[in-house]
Amino acid sequence: MSDAAVLEPGDFLFSAAGSAPAETLPAATSLGDVERRHVERILDKHGGNVSKAARELGLSRAALYRRLEKHGL
Repeated sequence: MSDAAVLEPGDFLFSAAGSAPAETLPAATSLGDVERRHVERILDKHGGNVSKAARELGLSRAALYRRLEKHGL
């Protein structure tokens, strides 16, 4: 991921091919917050279609439903 001894926030940019530029997250962002934002973004992209969102995320529908419940979505 990086040649540096210490990872910086810029080392953690997320972007899917053909999508909008990667979002820069505040240094205090938790992994749970990142997961929630990503799930929301993919679900919005597919107009709330859980099957399509789960497929893109590489999850089963049941696993995506568990994440939706976990994050209160």
